[in-house]
Amino acid sequence: MTDNEGPEMARAELARSRAALLSLMGYRKVDEPSGVARMERLPTLRPERETALSLARPVVGRWWTHHPAHDAVELAKPLMEDLARKHPWRFVAFGAGAGVAMVLLKPWKWVPAVAAAGLLLGWSMR
Repeated sequence: MTDNEGPEMARAELARSRAALLSLMGYRKVDEPSGVARMERLPTLRPERETALSLARPVVGRWWTHHPAHDAVELAKPLMEDLARKHPWRFVAFGAGAGVAMVLLKPWKWVPAVAAAGLLLGWSMR
């Protein structure tokens, strides 16, 4: 092996690895007649995120209109919008306080206690 073979082999390996990385990212090298190479984006075959989101939005919207909490949220929306417009920092503080309350009180752990109380008192949990 001569001194020139090492750098040439390294350059060739570097070019191969660059081409592999670019092809994984969706690009290909296009040689121009002027001898200058440029990169061109390959067409994608998978759907874009906007397409998946645009398909999911109506489904979620229909689900939300039939959700029991929908009416309560619709009633509270004007009040919340007014509060957010007049006192934005108070609105943020209220949200932070609600988050802290959720973390400290852990209401998702209450379900077994409520179910046990219902069994003791003869309530039906249907």
